Amino acid sequence: MTEKQICLDEYLEKSIVRRYRVQGILENILGEHDVRVQKISTVVYAQMDRIEDEDLEKLKKSKTVRETIEEVHTFPRDEEGNLLIPLGGKHGYLYGALRVAMNDLFKDKLNDRKWKGYGLKTNIEHGIFITPDWIKAGKNFSNPKSKPKKFLVKTAGISQSIVNVYYDYIEKVPFELTIDITNEKIPEDIFLMMLAHVQRLGIGPKGRGRIRFTKVVKIK
Repeated sequence: MTEKQICLDEYLEKSIVRRYRVQGILENILGEHDVRVQKISTVVYAQMDRIEDEDLEKLKKSKTVRETIEEVHTFPRDEEGNLLIPLGGKHGYLYGALRVAMNDLFKDKLNDRKWKGYGLKTNIEHGIFITPDWIKAGKNFSNPKSKPKKFLVKTAGISQSIVNVYYDYIEKVPFELTIDITNEKIPEDIFLMMLAHVQRLGIGPKGRGRIRFTKVVKIK
């Protein structure tokens, strides 16, 4: 029997009901999925229970610089050194934001069998594919290496405390993605409404980032 190699790409292509190419801008994206160690300098002043006007100059002169070694949440890199952002894929920012948008817009309708989008939660999970998984964001983040963004975070548990958490960030980066819809039970107007709503949501660590679409084209 003669072996015949089968290419599955054409069958994948046949499974696509609609395809969109989207372009846009990511704003204020904090790093995650990797860490680096950084020496952080902070200014510390002498403690006073009460500060009078005449004490201000004394307080300014009392400052000292304290250096500590801290972990900084940052971006993974590819083999060429490009920073990577998990925008596409099943675990990316856009897919997660679409699910949030679904609940924001249609939570009261999801269990209504008469609604044209009935089954949307399951249909999205198995019917939307976003590529590529990671987008390249250049080789440098926006903050100086010595000055990552700092956030005060309350720890969990009985002995709660406030700790500093540091992040590298990217102020703005353009992107382009392909979105394939493989389930015809996802109505186009409902999908596009969710896609538009994504622009109102926070994405990434601490929800500080934003997505802004500049172009959406239906190509299939």
